[in-house]
Amino acid sequence: MADSAREIAAKAVAIACSTTTNFVKIISLDPLDVIPKGLFDLTFKQIGLFDDAQMEAFRSTLIHILPDNLSDNLIQMPLSTGILTGLVLNHVEALLLNS
Repeated sequence: MADSAREIAAKAVAIACSTTTNFVKIISLDPLDVIPKGLFDLTFKQIGLFDDAQMEAFRSTLIHILPDNLSDNLIQMPLSTGILTGLVLNHVEALLLNS
């Protein structure tokens, strides 16, 4: 069965986090299992993304993972180190559902 929009969004955000910081590790993609547990309840700063350059690296990875038709929305998505990763997950899920 194909992944739901929520699962696709969660995997994309987890992959982008894990490629941008050493504090996030992907144990499994099916089902999604990451360290730290509760990743989507943490801010980017809490997982080791401390500056705008790291946030842009996260965004760039997300853009490359997700379908091309989401790129413009992802480029415009506000990001900062204090945002919960789960809020980005919710935003990406909404974009996927509306695409």
